[in-house]
Amino acid sequence: MNCPYCNKEMKKGIITSPKNSFDFISDEARNQSYFFPERINLKRVLDSDLVAYYCDACHKIVIDVK
Repeated sequence: MNCPYCNKEMKKGIITSPKNSFDFISDEARNQSYFFPERINLKRVLDSDLVAYYCDACHKIVIDVK
């Protein structure tokens, strides 16, 4: 896979999370409410190994959440 930021080749790998919970909360939602009703709970996604791509040049990780 090529990086969507710099178009260089990305390394394929996995992200694992055996214990911790992760949420994605947009800046807009974070500024509106303490309870963050529009969060994306990544724990459900990360219950098993999740395929991800890492760019050495940009230091970015790309994952699919569905």
